[in-house]
Amino acid sequence: MNTQDFEVIDRNGKRVRRDGVLQDGDTLRVPLRLVDGADPALTALAAAASLADAVKRNEQFDARGHRPGYATQVASTDGATARDQYHARNRDAWRNPPPVVDQKPNAPDPVLPTASNEQLFAARDMAVTERDRRLESAWKS
Repeated sequence: MNTQDFEVIDRNGKRVRRDGVLQDGDTLRVPLRLVDGADPALTALAAAASLADAVKRNEQFDARGHRPGYATQVASTDGATARDQYHARNRDAWRNPPPVVDQKPNAPDPVLPTASNEQLFAARDMAVTERDRRLESAWKS
């Protein structure tokens, strides 16, 4: 470091020259050089080069992510139709979600809160058992 790389301000606010250790109350100031000071012409050139690379990459692939002229399906459009149906099914799955609880036709009638404690406990135990059964077999689906 030379004396032009930093400046020392003493406790009275005067710029002083120190060749060794700072004294009490001295402040050391070091200039901070940022990249913002780069030449704008070089920055514009780098931006233009990266844009040209991006356009070149986009031209190499079609809208479906395949190289143009590369056959991915048989001559018929059955594969493309099936793929479009698959994407539509996945895209619209949120509109008709599956039920959280199994809707079985022979499900027992709901137990009313006015039922006896024995009926309430039996209904609770049955619900817990049914939940455990669903959790144990969830990995199969």
